[in-house]
Amino acid sequence: MHREKFADSVGVSVDVVTGWINRGYIPTFEVGKYNLVNVALLNKLCLDKEFRL
Repeated sequence: MHREKFADSVGVSVDVVTGWINRGYIPTFEVGKYNLVNVALLNKLCLDKEFRL
């Protein structure tokens, strides 16, 4: 997913998403000249991790 669409989907700016990508918080993959957010892997990582409040 393009970072612009991902940012819109989660309700943050593109700059925030870019920062998350640069820090390694969000997995990405390259397709040609595009660096896309790997939503499938992000979903898997979230489901594999146990979150507690």
